[in-house]
Amino acid sequence: MTYPLIPNASVTGAHGPFNLAVKTRWPALVLGCFGLFAWMSWGKLGELIIDIGHEVETPARLAAGQLLYRDVESYYTPLSYYANALAITLFGHRLEVLLTVGIVLALAVTLLVYQVMTRLTDKRWAALCAVCVQIYCAFNPGLFNF
Repeated sequence: MTYPLIPNASVTGAHGPFNLAVKTRWPALVLGCFGLFAWMSWGKLGELIIDIGHEVETPARLAAGQLLYRDVESYYTPLSYYANALAITLFGHRLEVLLTVGIVLALAVTLLVYQVMTRLTDKRWAALCAVCVQIYCAFNPGLFNF
C-alpha cells in the first residue's frame, strides 16, 4: 500500500521530517528538568543537619597534599573529594567552585542513568528514571552527596 506524499514537505530520512524531534524529546525533557533543578538549587547548601564544613575541608586538605583514608578520615567514596580537590587546585578555594563540581557530577550521573536505562527499557521509562534520580538523589539533600 502506498500513501500519498504531503505536498511541499521535505523528507529528511527514512521516517520523515519529525524523526529528530521524536528522538530528542525525552533527552530534552531530562536535560530541561536538570536545568530547572540546578537553577533552583544554586547557592543552597541543603539541610542544616548536613556537615558542610567537613565536605568543604576534605577537598582542601586533599589539594594540600594529604591522602584520603590515610591522612583524612572519610566514610564515603573518593569521587567527589578528588574532583573537588582538582577544582580547588585549578580555580581556587571558593564555594561556587564546589557547587559547580557538584552540578557537573550530578549531570554525569543523570546522563549515565539515562543511557543505562535506555538499554534496559524504552526512552520514556529511561527519562522517568533519570528525573527520579535527579529528584531523590542528586538535588534533594544538596549537591554534596556525590
